[in-house]
This record gives sequence, C-alpha cells and structure tokens, in this order.
Amino acid sequence: MILSSALRQSPQTLSNEIYVAQAEYTRTSTAAQRLPSVSSSASFALSRITTEIPAPAGGFRPGQPTTNEDTAYGPYYGVSLSQNLFTWYQVTNQIKIADIGIRIAEKNYAGAYAALAETIRGQYLGLIFQKVSLRNQRFSLNQTARLLALDEERLRTGSLAPAELIQPRAGYATARLAMARSEALYASSLRRLARLAGLGTINEAAIPLEVPKWSAAPEAPASLAALFKRDGVEITFQGQVNALRLKEADLNYKNTSTRLLPRFAISANVSKYNSQTVTATTITQQAAVSTSASIGGSWTIFDGFATRAAKRGVLASKRLIEQQQKNLAVQVADQLETLIQFINFAAQTLEMTETIRVSYVVNVDRVRDELKRGSVTEDAVTTSLMQLYAQDAAVVSARIELMSRWCELVSLLGVDPVLNQLPARYAH
Repeated sequence: MILSSALRQSPQTLSNEIYVAQAEYTRTSTAAQRLPSVSSSASFALSRITTEIPAPAGGFRPGQPTTNEDTAYGPYYGVSLSQNLFTWYQVTNQIKIADIGIRIAEKNYAGAYAALAETIRGQYLGLIFQKVSLRNQRFSLNQTARLLALDEERLRTGSLAPAELIQPRAGYATARLAMARSEALYASSLRRLARLAGLGTINEAAIPLEVPKWSAAPEAPASLAALFKRDGVEITFQGQVNALRLKEADLNYKNTSTRLLPRFAISANVSKYNSQTVTATTITQQAAVSTSASIGGSWTIFDGFATRAAKRGVLASKRLIEQQQKNLAVQVADQLETLIQFINFAAQTLEMTETIRVSYVVNVDRVRDELKRGSVTEDAVTTSLMQLYAQDAAVVSARIELMSRWCELVSLLGVDPVLNQLPARYAH
C-alpha cells in the first residue's frame, strides 16, 4: 500500500511526471515544424501630406489656397503562409531526438521510482527493527520498575538502607529517559516515511514485529547475474539512458552536418486595403488586393569553421558517453559480484540466528515448566524472555540485512517487481 501510494503521490514521483510531460510537450512543438506557418495582420493607417503650391504668374488671388493637403486613411489587412520544402531531414531528426527525450524521461522516472521503492523499503524495515527494540526496551523497563518497587517496599519496611536505593533509582530514571528518546525517534521515523510516500500519516499498527521470511530460491542471485551477462549493462536504467544518449548524439551529428547545405521554402501572401485620398479639390477612394507566391532558398556557404567545430563537439560528447557506458559496465559488474557475496553471507547469518532463536524458545518453555514445579523464581523466566527478545532482534536484523541486499540487487538490475506498477515502456 505504501509503495502504491508513493507511485501516485510521492513528491519525487510527481516531479518526474512533470519531466515526462515536459518531454512530450517538446516533441509536440518540434513536430509542429512540419506544418505550414500561417499568420495574419490588420491595421488602420492615416497619412497626411502638405505641399506648397508654386505661385502662379501675377501671384495668388485672394482666397486662393497656397498649399495642397493630401490625406489618406483606411484599413489594411492580409494573410501570409510559409512552408519549409526540404531541410535535409533536419526536422525529422529533431522529432526523433524529441522521442528519445521522452524515453529518457520515462527511464529516469522508472529509475527514480525504483530508487524510491528501495528507500521506502529500507525505512520500513528500519521501523520494524525500531519497534522490536522498543518492545525489548519496554519489557526491560517494566522489569526494572518492578524490581525498584520491591526495593522501595523493602525501604519502607526498614530492611534496606536509603543509600542502597541510589543506584536502582538512577538506573530506572536513565532507562525511562532512553525509552522516551527511542519512542520519539520511532515517531519521527514514522512521519519521515509518511512524507516520503506522500501519505498524511502511517498507522503504527501497520508496522509488524517481525520481518517476512526469505522466500527467494537460493539460486536466484546467480540467475540475476546470468541475466546481466546476457543483456549487458543496458539491463540497468542508467545503461539504457546512455544507449539512448548515443542515438541522440548520432542524430545531432546528422543535423549539424546539414548546417552548410541549402534550405528551400515556399511562401504565399494575400493582402487587401481600402483607402481614401482627400485633396483640396478631390476625394478619391481606392480598394486593392495584392497576392504573391514564391519559392526561395538560402545557403550558408562559409560560417568561419563553426560547423566543423560543432561536429567535433558532438563527436566528443559521444565519445564521453561511450566511456561512461564502459565505466558503468565495470562498476555494475563489480557491484553485482559484491552484492551476491553479501547476500550469501547474510543468508548464512540468518540461518544461524534463527537456529539460535529456536534454542532460546526451548529454553523459555523449560524455565516456565521449572517455575510451575517451583524449582526456579519468576526472575529466571524474565531473564529467559529477555534473552529470547534479544535474539528476536538479532533475527529481525539478519532478515533486514538479507532483504535490503536483495532489494538493492533487483533495483540495480531494473528487475524490481514494484516496476510492474508502471507502464511497460517505462521499464523495458
């Protein structure tokens, strides 16, 4: 339930969903370059020109105008269309790059979710251990309180000197303070896990007192190692991202290589205007429609070796990714070998701790039987129970170690079952 909630509403998951959406929007805007561009314009213009009239022979008559004023005004509007004809597959390559961007965002989403699941599991298992430790502390504190109460009663009856209670009282106060600190840390861990999973709260009852038993087959780690040998480093999310980056670099190189090639485009324009021209003696009204169409090209013949530098830069970036992929392969192989070794060590440790626990369970039953026969005191039962509880904590710790190593392994190789909650294309 916690992992499912994290997929829906964890802050990290929500952020990665936005990255995927951004990549999809980028793809849409890139594909738009294949479609024609259409624009329109409209305006209303007013112009006035005043010119002096040459004086006739004998001068101007009274009332005769000495200037000529032309006034023109009216609306102007038009529509234009343009379309790239051939760009040496540059737009096609850009769309492929945008598709790769979406896949990279999806891989990063899956990788981030796998890492989040590993973190949540680790914190959840840690809470189980804290709860077991709290139970043991609480049991020990209750026994300390019981013994202190007996000593206090002996003090009241005069069979115990006040000085002899200094150490028991201090020990009880110290144990109670340690208990309060452990409870505060446990509550803080619950809140931290809830925030990580995007939950309001986590019910304390949802945390059990034991870790599930190891259920994977003994040969499972070796099978995963064989899977890595078969598929190589691209079985990991980072390996898949690097492979996509290499494809992206190839497409960028193709596009960069076209920068000094000619470009061709077609354009068309339709415009219309209505205007009136007013002079001192006449008023003229005009309406005109203008249409035009053209096919043109542009060619950058020399750009100061900028294209050559850009091509070399893309190739250098590709070599860097190739080197990172090689380094990742070595790193994952080494990490895989180490994890398998530690899984085997943890499995052996768990087997030993569980065997020892059986002995402690038998011992508790034996001491209880002896208590019924009156051959031992209640303190002997308490001691045997404390030993059993301590071994319970050791078993939980060993199971946590084994499960943590296993979760780290499946997360590293991208085969974590939790990824089945994602769309198939995200993880494969």
